[in-house]
Amino acid sequence: MRVLFRADGSPEIGLGHLYRCQALAEALMTFGAECLLAAAEPWPDLDGAGPELVRLPRLDPAAEPAWLEARLSRVDLLIFDHYGLDLAWLRAVRSWAGRVAALDDQAGRALDCDLLLNASPAFSAGSYQGLVPDGCRFLLGPRFALLRPEFGRLRAQGPASRVFVGFGGADPGDETAKALEALTLVGRPGLAAVVAVGAAYPRLERLRDLARELPFEVEIHSATDRVAELMAGCGLSLGAAGGMAWERCALGLPALIWTLAPNQEPNAAALDRAGAAICLGRAGTVALAKVAQTVSDLLDQPDRLAAMSDRARALCDGRGVARAARACLELLS
Repeated sequence: MRVLFRADGSPEIGLGHLYRCQALAEALMTFGAECLLAAAEPWPDLDGAGPELVRLPRLDPAAEPAWLEARLSRVDLLIFDHYGLDLAWLRAVRSWAGRVAALDDQAGRALDCDLLLNASPAFSAGSYQGLVPDGCRFLLGPRFALLRPEFGRLRAQGPASRVFVGFGGADPGDETAKALEALTLVGRPGLAAVVAVGAAYPRLERLRDLARELPFEVEIHSATDRVAELMAGCGLSLGAAGGMAWERCALGLPALIWTLAPNQEPNAAALDRAGAAICLGRAGTVALAKVAQTVSDLLDQPDRLAAMSDRARALCDGRGVARAARACLELLS
């Protein structure tokens, strides 16, 4: 059983597409699948347990399907997770890909696929009416969020004064530094921050310099595989509304969030409505004083934090990758 993923990651588009493809690939590999990931420059740094990397040369997108067919001949399942490629690309792979699955976040474009996964609670099958073929199977909502297995095993149990700060693998606007600056305005004894940045984060040394100047303890972790463990040791978080949102929910970690891109806005609104997070708006419009005041208010309301934790867990149990892997196997059978 050969499965090919098509996804990219960069400081501009982030690393979330790669992270969720890798999580699903690892789950499929436990069932004996041979998994490959086709990616263009800059090529991701995959560990040995992940899919084999197929390095795409600089090609016009329309030429990619033929190049991949010449190299791979045929795959049983192609998993598509890309906003820079279109319906014509998907139709071109149909001659050599037995089945096609698509990972999506927005529900605004036509997709030629047999299986569609969208973890956002903001969309339903009706959102895709006329956009996918008749008979397409849907995996919708946070119960299908593609998280690594440890997020389904751990639970957040740290003090609220220990704050996890994470804005994805790239964070091009450096919301991480802004969040730390906001925490300096809280002025609470015992406040501490645990920061996780990805391999594509471009300002690591400057962030470390900032951390040394702050009046509270700051741990910085770069490109770590211990994110679940680090989150579980905290009681509150500051972050965005991308893939990390479901990691926080699975752990029951309350969050203050702001959005980094338009495709995060449906997630942010749904999380806020559910009471699992508090959305403060879009990046660039969120005042540091507002962040600090909201953190301070929550530290004074442990019952509210406990309720947010319960509501977050009710949205996502962290076992979505196993459900998605089984659905892929059923599609192939």
